[in-house]
Amino acid sequence: MDTEIVIVIAEDEQSHFILTRNYLQRCGINNKIVWLRDGQATLDYLNKHAKGVHQDKDTEFLILLDIRMPKVNGEQVLLHIRADQELRNLPVVMLTCSDNPSEIERYHAMGCSAYLTKPVKLDTFLNTMKQLALHPAKTQDGIKLTRKIKSRVS
Repeated sequence: MDTEIVIVIAEDEQSHFILTRNYLQRCGINNKIVWLRDGQATLDYLNKHAKGVHQDKDTEFLILLDIRMPKVNGEQVLLHIRADQELRNLPVVMLTCSDNPSEIERYHAMGCSAYLTKPVKLDTFLNTMKQLALHPAKTQDGIKLTRKIKSRVS
């Protein structure tokens, strides 16, 4: 059984969101994409949709997280996700313009699943998704990222 992956793009700059979304769509990725403009909106969304009573057990989330955002920055969002018992296993990809090696190392030490520097090439993105156990599967209308899950025994 496959579980649906919702791609959450946490990015304050509308133009960066549009570029990222358009890039994913041009690459054939047809997962649902949610845009959140700041870190607080990202935490609110995850608390409502990725855990608790509203959680859809057949839906998972991939977070593409910008570091520099208003209200709550990407670093704080990452730390909150990793400290939260129900959210800690979410794949969080830092998607940012900086390719500073010490920054990359620091975010990996904080628990990011991957670190991609904008702009991202398709094979780099798809290889990163495979490393996160997300499977890019060809569908009738493009590529859908999914995760294979064991069937639930009742």
